[in-house]
Amino acid sequence: MKAVVFAGRAALCVAVLAAASASAALEGWWRFAEPEAADASEDLSGNGRHVFLATNAVLKVSDGPGGGSAWFDGRSDAKPHPGEFAYAFAPDFDESSVTGAFTVAAWVCPGAAGAYSPIAVCSSDPDGWTDGFGLFLGEGGEAAAFRSCGGAEAFVSGGALAPGVWRHVAARFDGRALSLWVDGRRAGEAAAPSGGCEPAPLALGTIVGRGPAQPFSGGVADVRVWSSALADSEIASAYRQFVGGALDPEGDDDGDGMPNGWEAFYGLDPRDAADAGADPDGDGVSNLAECRLGRSPRAGVRRGAGLLRSVTATAF
Repeated sequence: MKAVVFAGRAALCVAVLAAASASAALEGWWRFAEPEAADASEDLSGNGRHVFLATNAVLKVSDGPGGGSAWFDGRSDAKPHPGEFAYAFAPDFDESSVTGAFTVAAWVCPGAAGAYSPIAVCSSDPDGWTDGFGLFLGEGGEAAAFRSCGGAEAFVSGGALAPGVWRHVAARFDGRALSLWVDGRRAGEAAAPSGGCEPAPLALGTIVGRGPAQPFSGGVADVRVWSSALADSEIASAYRQFVGGALDPEGDDDGDGMPNGWEAFYGLDPRDAADAGADPDGDGVSNLAECRLGRSPRAGVRRGAGLLRSVTATAF
């Protein structure tokens, strides 16, 4: 395993906050906002599942939804580093809890449209997709997703992705159906196998060596994976967070008393003041109150050994 060092005040702030407040459902979160020369991207969920990049095929830049992005050249002859099976991968993702319900989301900016180009795939066989799940480009370059388990599989597609344009794509499996979302709206749904699957590493822009499939070409940003089926409103919120460019984390666009950066970090909508009074973890404390107390709105308050305990967070 490579050693990873993440420097800089902003990165340290995010890392400390992530470690202190990671939601149990958020299994991995990568924004590719490190220096361009870095060959790894930090897992902002706090789970330590960093993505390693094959720098001969992936360029990391500072521009993109959420503050950074990874760009894949789509060349099948640009092999990753020895021992790696993808242009970018998180080997420790096989320790995640994503075996049943899940949500996976990413901002995608396709280059040349390529049929069956993988975007984010969690499978023991990242070439064959015989198990697991993932996002990819369909036969005509449209957004698509799959789930395979125990010999059964489900595919869903919809929503053309024009080359050179950033679009938000998400897939959700709730135990019975696999649905696809483009820019916060449902684009398709199909029945899916309900059995559990074995955890596997997560690969981005995988090497594919069979059939009509080909490596992904284009940009990927703000990749997140949850071990739960997000609500419709939560998927829409993940999309709206970075519409029109990155937000000023110190600002408060919706005037609800919670900083943009704090809301975006916890999956709230910096452009919707209504979420100030919501209580997503059901602990009887509103989001606004959690923010003022310096606590995570996702962790709740747990009582144990006679002590009142709460996950705390550093304010932006």
